Amino acid sequence: EENYDKLVYSVKLGGDRKQRQEIDAPRVEQVFYWPQPAAWTEATGAMESGDFGAALAKFQELAKDRKSRRWLRTYSLYNIARIYENSGDLKAANQTWEQLVTDYKKSRFVPDAHIRMGLNFDNMGDAAAARSSFGKLGRIPGLPAGKKALGRYYEILIKQKQGQAREGRPPNTGLLKQALNEYKKLLSETENDDELKEVANRARLGVGTCQVYLGQYAEALAFFEKIAASTDDKGVLAGAFNGLGLCYYMQNNWEDALLAFLR
Repeated sequence: EENYDKLVYSVKLGGDRKQRQEIDAPRVEQVFYWPQPAAWTEATGAMESGDFGAALAKFQELAKDRKSRRWLRTYSLYNIARIYENSGDLKAANQTWEQLVTDYKKSRFVPDAHIRMGLNFDNMGDAAAARSSFGKLGRIPGLPAGKKALGRYYEILIKQKQGQAREGRPPNTGLLKQALNEYKKLLSETENDDELKEVANRARLGVGTCQVYLGQYAEALAFFEKIAASTDDKGVLAGAFNGLGLCYYMQNNWEDALLAFLR
Protein backbone atom coordinates (compact mmCIF):
# COMPACT_ATOMS: atom_id res chain seq x y z
CA GLU A 1 0.00 0.00 0.00
CA GLU A 2 1.35 3.40 -1.01
CA ASN A 3 -0.05 5.79 1.56
CA TYR A 4 0.84 9.44 2.02
CA ASP A 5 2.49 8.70 5.37
CA LYS A 6 3.92 5.19 4.92
CA LEU A 7 4.71 2.57 2.32
CA VAL A 8 3.41 -0.76 3.60
CA TYR A 9 4.55 -4.02 2.05
CA SER A 10 5.13 -7.70 2.80
CA VAL A 11 8.38 -9.66 2.53
CA LYS A 12 8.29 -13.40 1.84
CA LEU A 13 10.21 -15.36 4.48
CA GLY A 14 9.82 -18.78 2.94
CA GLY A 15 6.87 -21.07 2.49
CA ASP A 16 3.68 -19.25 3.25
CA ARG A 17 5.26 -16.93 5.80
CA LYS A 18 5.27 -13.18 5.23
CA GLN A 19 6.47 -10.26 7.28
CA ARG A 20 4.74 -6.87 7.13
CA GLN A 21 7.12 -3.90 6.89
CA GLU A 22 6.75 -0.13 6.68
CA ILE A 23 8.85 2.78 5.39
CA ASP A 24 8.07 6.44 6.06
CA ALA A 25 6.77 8.01 2.85
CA PRO A 26 9.34 10.86 2.65
CA ARG A 27 12.09 8.22 2.35
CA VAL A 28 10.48 6.60 -0.72
CA GLU A 29 11.53 8.02 -4.08
CA GLN A 30 9.78 5.59 -6.42
CA VAL A 31 7.86 2.31 -6.35
CA PHE A 32 7.96 -0.32 -9.09
CA TYR A 33 5.22 -2.90 -9.53
CA TRP A 34 5.78 -6.22 -11.28
CA PRO A 35 4.29 -7.94 -13.18
CA GLN A 36 2.37 -5.19 -14.96
CA PRO A 37 -0.86 -6.21 -16.71
CA ALA A 38 -1.17 -5.78 -20.47
CA ALA A 39 -3.86 -3.09 -20.10
CA TRP A 40 -1.46 -0.95 -18.07
CA THR A 41 1.38 -1.46 -20.53
CA GLU A 42 -0.91 -0.45 -23.41
CA ALA A 43 -2.09 2.68 -21.58
CA THR A 44 1.38 3.88 -20.63
CA GLY A 45 2.70 3.02 -24.09
CA ALA A 46 0.00 5.13 -25.72
CA MET A 47 0.81 8.03 -23.42
CA GLU A 48 4.55 7.82 -24.08
CA SER A 49 3.93 7.77 -27.85
CA GLY A 50 1.79 10.91 -27.63
CA ASP A 51 -1.55 9.21 -28.32
CA PHE A 52 -3.27 10.85 -25.36
CA GLY A 53 -6.79 10.07 -26.54
CA ALA A 54 -6.09 6.33 -26.54
CA ALA A 55 -4.18 6.58 -23.26
CA LEU A 56 -7.06 8.44 -21.62
CA ALA A 57 -9.58 5.80 -22.70
CA LYS A 58 -7.42 2.94 -21.44
CA PHE A 59 -6.66 4.62 -18.09
CA GLN A 60 -10.39 5.31 -17.62
CA GLU A 61 -11.14 1.62 -18.12
CA LEU A 62 -8.51 0.67 -15.54
CA ALA A 63 -9.76 3.26 -13.03
CA LYS A 64 -13.32 1.90 -13.26
CA ASP A 65 -12.34 -1.76 -12.88
CA ARG A 66 -12.95 -2.52 -9.20
CA LYS A 67 -11.46 -5.97 -9.67
CA SER A 68 -8.06 -4.53 -10.61
CA ARG A 69 -5.39 -3.91 -7.99
CA ARG A 70 -5.53 -0.71 -5.96
CA TRP A 71 -2.31 0.70 -7.39
CA LEU A 72 -3.68 0.36 -10.94
CA ARG A 73 -6.78 2.38 -10.08
CA THR A 74 -4.93 5.15 -8.23
CA TYR A 75 -2.14 5.46 -10.78
CA SER A 76 -4.73 5.51 -13.57
CA LEU A 77 -6.65 8.36 -11.93
CA TYR A 78 -3.38 10.24 -11.49
CA ASN A 79 -2.56 9.86 -15.18
CA ILE A 80 -6.09 10.79 -16.25
CA ALA A 81 -5.88 14.04 -14.29
CA ARG A 82 -2.48 14.88 -15.77
CA ILE A 83 -3.70 14.20 -19.31
CA TYR A 84 -6.64 16.55 -18.75
CA GLU A 85 -4.27 19.21 -17.39
CA ASN A 86 -1.94 18.92 -20.36
CA SER A 87 -4.91 19.29 -22.71
CA GLY A 88 -6.07 22.42 -20.86
CA ASP A 89 -9.26 20.89 -19.42
CA LEU A 90 -8.62 21.98 -15.83
CA LYS A 91 -12.23 21.45 -14.75
CA ALA A 92 -12.12 17.77 -15.75
CA ALA A 93 -8.67 17.45 -14.18
CA ASN A 94 -9.96 18.74 -10.85
CA GLN A 95 -12.96 16.43 -10.98
CA THR A 96 -10.53 13.53 -11.37
CA TRP A 97 -8.30 14.75 -8.55
CA GLU A 98 -11.40 15.06 -6.35
CA GLN A 99 -12.39 11.49 -7.20
CA LEU A 100 -8.92 10.29 -6.23
CA VAL A 101 -8.89 11.99 -2.81
CA THR A 102 -12.48 10.86 -2.13
CA ASP A 103 -12.08 7.21 -3.14
CA TYR A 104 -8.50 6.70 -1.90
CA LYS A 105 -8.16 8.94 1.14
CA LYS A 106 -4.72 7.66 2.18
CA SER A 107 -3.16 7.32 -1.27
CA ARG A 108 0.34 8.71 -1.73
CA PHE A 109 -1.17 10.95 -4.44
CA VAL A 110 -3.59 12.75 -2.09
CA PRO A 111 -1.21 15.59 -1.10
CA ASP A 112 -0.22 16.19 -4.73
CA ALA A 113 -3.88 16.05 -5.75
CA HIS A 114 -4.76 18.91 -3.37
CA ILE A 115 -1.82 20.94 -4.66
CA ARG A 116 -2.72 20.29 -8.31
CA MET A 117 -6.36 21.23 -7.62
CA GLY A 118 -5.23 24.44 -5.96
CA LEU A 119 -2.95 25.38 -8.86
CA ASN A 120 -5.71 24.60 -11.36
CA PHE A 121 -8.25 26.69 -9.48
CA ASP A 122 -5.72 29.53 -9.40
CA ASN A 123 -5.23 29.26 -13.17
CA MET A 124 -9.02 29.33 -13.59
CA GLY A 125 -9.16 32.54 -11.55
CA ASP A 126 -10.83 31.07 -8.45
CA ALA A 127 -8.52 32.22 -5.66
CA ALA A 128 -10.90 31.18 -2.86
CA ALA A 129 -11.13 27.60 -4.13
CA ALA A 130 -7.36 27.52 -4.64
CA ARG A 131 -6.64 28.58 -1.06
CA SER A 132 -9.21 26.06 0.21
CA SER A 133 -7.47 23.23 -1.65
CA PHE A 134 -4.06 24.18 -0.29
CA GLY A 135 -5.45 24.63 3.21
CA LYS A 136 -6.76 21.06 3.28
CA LEU A 137 -3.18 19.78 3.43
CA GLY A 138 -2.81 21.17 6.92
CA ARG A 139 -5.81 19.18 8.12
CA ILE A 140 -4.77 15.75 6.86
CA PRO A 141 -3.84 13.58 9.88
CA GLY A 142 -0.36 12.10 9.77
CA LEU A 143 0.72 14.02 6.69
CA PRO A 144 4.51 14.58 6.60
CA ALA A 145 5.56 18.06 7.72
CA GLY A 146 7.06 18.91 4.34
CA LYS A 147 3.73 18.51 2.54
CA LYS A 148 1.88 20.55 5.18
CA ALA A 149 4.46 23.33 4.92
CA LEU A 150 4.21 23.29 1.13
CA GLY A 151 0.44 23.68 1.34
CA ARG A 152 0.92 26.65 3.66
CA TYR A 153 3.37 28.19 1.21
CA TYR A 154 0.86 27.99 -1.64
CA GLU A 155 -1.87 29.51 0.54
CA ILE A 156 0.38 32.50 1.14
CA LEU A 157 1.34 32.68 -2.54
CA ILE A 158 -2.33 33.06 -3.51
CA LYS A 159 -2.66 35.91 -1.03
CA GLN A 160 0.50 37.52 -2.43
CA LYS A 161 -0.82 37.29 -6.00
CA GLN A 162 -4.14 38.79 -4.93
CA GLY A 163 -2.24 41.70 -3.42
CA GLN A 164 -0.01 42.41 -6.41
CA ALA A 165 -0.88 45.27 -8.75
CA ARG A 166 -2.59 44.22 -11.96
CA GLU A 167 -3.59 46.07 -15.08
CA GLY A 168 -6.14 48.67 -14.07
CA ARG A 169 -5.88 47.78 -10.38
CA PRO A 170 -3.51 49.18 -7.73
CA PRO A 171 -1.77 46.85 -5.27
CA ASN A 172 -3.58 45.78 -2.13
CA THR A 173 -0.95 46.68 0.47
CA GLY A 174 -2.99 45.08 3.24
CA LEU A 175 -2.88 41.65 1.60
CA LEU A 176 0.77 42.08 0.68
CA LYS A 177 1.71 42.92 4.26
CA GLN A 178 -0.23 39.89 5.51
CA ALA A 179 1.55 37.68 2.98
CA LEU A 180 4.93 39.16 3.95
CA ASN A 181 4.41 38.45 7.64
CA GLU A 182 3.14 34.92 6.91
CA TYR A 183 6.15 34.21 4.68
CA LYS A 184 8.46 35.38 7.47
CA LYS A 185 6.68 33.11 9.96
CA LEU A 186 6.87 30.15 7.57
CA LEU A 187 10.57 30.83 7.00
CA SER A 188 11.28 30.87 10.74
CA GLU A 189 9.49 27.52 11.09
CA THR A 190 11.31 25.79 8.21
CA GLU A 191 14.79 27.28 7.71
CA ASN A 192 16.52 25.11 10.32
CA ASP A 193 15.03 21.80 9.16
CA ASP A 194 16.88 20.07 6.31
CA GLU A 195 13.73 18.20 5.28
CA LEU A 196 11.91 21.53 4.83
CA LYS A 197 14.71 23.23 2.89
CA GLU A 198 12.68 23.54 -0.32
CA VAL A 199 9.79 25.26 1.45
CA ALA A 200 12.19 27.56 3.31
CA ASN A 201 13.75 28.65 0.02
CA ARG A 202 10.33 29.36 -1.46
CA ALA A 203 9.41 31.38 1.62
CA ARG A 204 12.63 33.41 1.28
CA LEU A 205 11.79 34.30 -2.29
CA GLY A 206 8.25 35.14 -1.20
CA VAL A 207 9.53 37.58 1.44
CA GLY A 208 11.64 39.43 -1.14
CA THR A 209 8.84 39.50 -3.72
CA CYS A 210 6.36 41.01 -1.25
CA GLN A 211 8.94 43.63 -0.29
CA VAL A 212 9.30 44.58 -3.96
CA TYR A 213 5.56 45.05 -4.46
CA LEU A 214 5.35 47.02 -1.21
CA GLY A 215 8.03 49.38 -2.51
CA GLN A 216 10.60 48.23 0.08
CA TYR A 217 13.29 48.14 -2.58
CA ALA A 218 16.38 48.48 -0.38
CA GLU A 219 15.21 45.63 1.87
CA ALA A 220 14.29 43.47 -1.12
CA LEU A 221 17.63 44.04 -2.88
CA ALA A 222 19.56 43.12 0.25
CA PHE A 223 17.39 40.06 0.78
CA PHE A 224 17.72 38.72 -2.78
CA GLU A 225 21.48 39.41 -2.83
CA LYS A 226 21.86 37.46 0.41
CA ILE A 227 19.92 34.52 -1.07
CA ALA A 228 22.02 34.55 -4.26
CA ALA A 229 25.25 34.59 -2.28
CA SER A 230 24.28 31.74 0.03
CA THR A 231 23.05 28.96 -2.26
CA ASP A 232 24.19 26.75 -5.12
CA ASP A 233 20.66 25.57 -5.88
CA LYS A 234 20.01 26.59 -9.49
CA GLY A 235 16.29 27.01 -8.93
CA VAL A 236 16.77 29.24 -5.91
CA LEU A 237 19.48 31.23 -7.70
CA ALA A 238 17.16 31.79 -10.66
CA GLY A 239 14.44 32.99 -8.30
CA ALA A 240 16.84 35.34 -6.53
CA PHE A 241 18.12 36.89 -9.78
CA ASN A 242 14.58 37.22 -11.11
CA GLY A 243 13.71 38.98 -7.86
CA LEU A 244 16.63 41.34 -8.28
CA GLY A 245 15.57 42.02 -11.85
CA LEU A 246 12.00 42.73 -10.75
CA CYS A 247 13.26 45.08 -8.06
CA TYR A 248 15.38 47.06 -10.52
CA TYR A 249 12.58 47.04 -13.10
CA MET A 250 10.07 48.48 -10.62
CA GLN A 251 12.53 51.35 -10.06
CA ASN A 252 12.94 51.94 -13.84
CA ASN A 253 16.57 50.80 -13.68
CA TRP A 254 16.40 48.97 -17.01
CA GLU A 255 20.10 48.19 -17.38
CA ASP A 256 20.55 46.49 -14.03
CA ALA A 257 17.18 44.77 -14.46
CA LEU A 258 18.27 43.26 -17.76
CA LEU A 259 21.60 42.10 -16.32
CA ALA A 260 19.84 40.43 -13.37
CA PHE A 261 17.25 38.70 -15.60
CA LEU A 262 20.01 37.42 -17.90
CA ARG A 263 21.90 35.87 -15.00
